[in-house]
Parts: sequence; structure tokens; C-alpha cells
Amino acid sequence: MSETAWGPRRHTMNDYTPNPDPSGIDVPLSVWPIWSQQHLIECLVKQFTTEGDLVALLGLAGVNAIVESDRDGVIVCDPETALREEEALRHVAQSRSTAIIMAVNAMTAFNRIEAIRESALTICAPAPARYIRAWEVAAATVRPFGLLAVIWKGPFPPDAAASCEEAGLSYVGHIVAAEAGEFDRAAATAESLETASHGRSRRAHINISLWARYPEQSGGGL
Repeated sequence: MSETAWGPRRHTMNDYTPNPDPSGIDVPLSVWPIWSQQHLIECLVKQFTTEGDLVALLGLAGVNAIVESDRDGVIVCDPETALREEEALRHVAQSRSTAIIMAVNAMTAFNRIEAIRESALTICAPAPARYIRAWEVAAATVRPFGLLAVIWKGPFPPDAAASCEEAGLSYVGHIVAAEAGEFDRAAATAESLETASHGRSRRAHINISLWARYPEQSGGGL
């Protein structure tokens, strides 16, 4: 599989309270149970966007969840993921929304992403550290009052916070997601989501950091 700045990663989730005004963001630490592979994308879309908005996925599968929510979607991913996404869209009921799937490699990914503008919500996973322009390029896709949602496991990439701020974004919240079964097991055994049974450490949860672009931060050519 060809590597891109945002390689395909799989994540998931459930409970949300739709917010009709994404510009009025007030997101404390929230915990969302996960139900399925696509549910994380679906819930982020329904929480932070409205019908007709543009949602971008960078290196993550799930464009069908965007279209089914009556939003327009664009995904930048490797060719193998693109084929799977095209197949998934064939099973989506007819919708007024559109979907653009861009198959890229490490040489073409940034050029394609730079063509994306006015995204109400851009969802991505951290790019490898050697892609030093990754955060700048991802942030540039976000419109005023739009969001960049970064999905990650383990320690947050050390350069991400400073890079997002330099790109004109402000940190606004953090969501923790985990499979519903993990919450059940944690409640039953009184153990942390960070600790597996039998004493072995693991990270059973997923983190989502939210970064917003406000109008006064829209300068700098982004």
C-alpha cells in the first residue's frame, strides 16, 4: 500500500447532541461510546455541521457516512482506500449530497488537499512527523467557524498543538471515544480504560482534539 501523509486509519463511536450552530462551540471534555467503524465520522458530522456543509476526510475512510447525513464529502486517501470508498458509496441511497474521492500517493497528497477550501469540518489522523507541512495544509481547508478534528491514540503528537496555532486555529475541546464494550468492562471490573484485564496495559480509547478557525484568525493567507 502506498504511504500518504494521512494513511488510512480506522476508528469509531455513538452518543451525541446535535448542535445547530457550529459557530457557537462550547465543547468540554466529553466521552462518547463507540458502536461501529463509521459511527465516529457520522457523529462528528452531525454534531458539528448542518445539512449541505462540506466535510473533508484526510486519510480516513467514511465518506458514505457524510453523504448519508446530507453533507457534501471529499476524501483524500490512498488508492486502495479509494476503491473501498467507491464501493461503499454504491450502497448509499440516492442523496442530494455529492462525494469526491481523491486517490493520492505521498507525492500528490498535499497538492490535492490544498485544493480543498471552505470545509465546515475536516477530520484527520496525525500525519507522520516527517511531513512538516501536514498541519498547515490540513488547517487551510477549514472555513471561518469551521473545525479541524484530529483523531489519535497514544500521546498527542508534540508538534501538533503549536502547528495548529501557527496555522490560525484555536483549541476548543477534547472528546474521548471507546467501544461500548470497553465502558461495560471498565464498569464491571472497576479498571481504567487504559488497563486491560490480566494486568496488561493498553489504550482502549480514542482521542479527538477539536480546533476552530475564527474570523480574526483567517489571515496569513490560509
